[in-house]
Amino acid sequence: MSALQQKRAWILGRGLHADAYAAALAQLPDVTLTARDLGDAPASAPLEVAPDFAIVCDTRVRIERCLRLLTAGCDLLIESPMAANPADADALAALAEAAGRTLVSGSALGFAPVWRSIAAQIATGAIGALHELEWRIARKPESPPRGFSVMDLLPALQTFERLAGPLDAVRLEWPTAAAPGTLRLEARHASGTRSCVLPAC
Repeated sequence: MSALQQKRAWILGRGLHADAYAAALAQLPDVTLTARDLGDAPASAPLEVAPDFAIVCDTRVRIERCLRLLTAGCDLLIESPMAANPADADALAALAEAAGRTLVSGSALGFAPVWRSIAAQIATGAIGALHELEWRIARKPESPPRGFSVMDLLPALQTFERLAGPLDAVRLEWPTAAAPGTLRLEARHASGTRSCVLPAC
């Protein structure tokens, strides 16, 4: 049996998601993690040896670095949101297609052990039927006030689908001048389960 061809990986950013990816990559015999936490480095920093793929899990990582990695022949997994605006997202997608590279964006949250355990218990009926789910967008006490973004809702919807099945319909009540702090999203699943996202804590 021939030896596995080693692939070089980078993780750009820090935090719980970066730690989780690092732990997962450590279990793959054909992957070597060669760089971590490049979020503070200049986007123009030289790419001495480009990795085979990189995982971007920090919004501090600028699009310029992602574009340079794609140009260098690197595949990218970018944690949601993929970009700060539609123009940047289009630029990433266009370059990936032109370079023949894989570009994936998504959230790893639904694959966390706790959610996988809950999903398994729902599937086997161990905790009974699932009727309603609730998601609250938490903020650290020291964090400055900020508005809501549709991107805040995507991890919730993705997690709801993994637990309750495909979405049939979604209704969003967006903040207004009369109720600036009100954000409520309701989703209906094929299983009859109702999901909701409430304002930030």
